Amino acid sequence: MGGMPKWDKFILWTGAICSPLGILACFRIDAISAWDKLGKMNGRQVFLVISLTLLAVGLVLRWLDKRVTPRNVQRKIQHWLHAFGVLHKTHQFEPWHFTYVVWCRGVRIFIGRPKALEGRYIAMEARITAVLPEHKAAYEAMNAPDRAQFYSALALETAKARIALNWRRIDDISVGRWIPITNQLTESEIIESLNEIQMSATVIWNATTLWLGHSTDLAQVSAAEEETETPALPQPRPTKGKKGKKA
Repeated sequence: MGGMPKWDKFILWTGAICSPLGILACFRIDAISAWDKLGKMNGRQVFLVISLTLLAVGLVLRWLDKRVTPRNVQRKIQHWLHAFGVLHKTHQFEPWHFTYVVWCRGVRIFIGRPKALEGRYIAMEARITAVLPEHKAAYEAMNAPDRAQFYSALALETAKARIALNWRRIDDISVGRWIPITNQLTESEIIESLNEIQMSATVIWNATTLWLGHSTDLAQVSAAEEETETPALPQPRPTKGKKGKKA
């Protein structure tokens, strides 16, 4: 689980326990006499103390809820996906704390919180095939020199588009991003990242379509054609967040 290092938690709890004792000592308040006074409080005073305590707790919880942390990022992302009307469903994937399958204009994208790197990142990944079914026969018919030119052309197009991908086979390519979980993480960054991954997949499909199909028509792929059931567990690629913040 992500969160504070152990020594940070120790300092936090030590301070939380010692602070009340320090306040009592500073104002020379005897803890026993203070306890006796609490026992002599009437109903209105008790009601006031309880009300103020609940108010303070409520304000703290409200402040904590506005922050984005590894503990509440799943709820935040689910809320953002609902707010933007993005079709999604939960998915079981043991190496991640949580996983959603998201459909972004026909491209299926996994989004979740990997357990790697102490769970401090959100990963997004579209696991696709570079060659569409209608061009598979043309790809398989190519000889070795033609395939080498094909790979070089595809590498050039993805480099020009600044697409970060993990290439395992021609029919198993991952396009994705790793985003640090910070208090600056917003719904716009999540939605923008989904759109960037969808566009990256489209660039790859169009590049292979132009090469194999000799067609200028844009490739259109439906979500039903995506059959991969899990992310591919690529090496973490932490990305800089907005405003130049570092992972």
